Amino acid sequence: MNDPSNARGERSRTLGFVTLFLIEMWERFGYYGMTAVVVLYMVQRLSYSDDRANLTFGAFVALAYAIPAAGGFIGDRLLGSRRTLVIGALVLACGYSLLAVPDRPSLLFPALALIAVGGGVFKANPARRSIAPSRCITWRSTSARRFPRSPRP
Repeated sequence: MNDPSNARGERSRTLGFVTLFLIEMWERFGYYGMTAVVVLYMVQRLSYSDDRANLTFGAFVALAYAIPAAGGFIGDRLLGSRRTLVIGALVLACGYSLLAVPDRPSLLFPALALIAVGGGVFKANPARRSIAPSRCITWRSTSARRFPRSPRP
């Protein structure tokens, strides 16, 4: 009944989930906190026009949402999910560190690039094997039985 090896496995899985949750929370907090002020910073401190600041921010957001496709490929085919997750978190930390350097507006674009790449690589990989995939599959099959698709004509 009480298998000590199973208890260690559960503890390890719980620790992995908590670590993953905290990193994901940090990534989301950093992303949304930064997006709240980056356009304002570009307009007030860098004297960008509203159009230029919004275009620059829009390009950053587009990259941040497009790069997870490449991050998923890298995690699936090249480096593995865990290594890619660690690399993405490190690149993300470097991007936020560059963004925090005061009075260096020349670091804004490299920082945004690192945040987009790190977030994209990180975002595509964590939920793959870290959280029990069988629960996701069970939920999907249960919801598919409850809410079947209507046949299309």
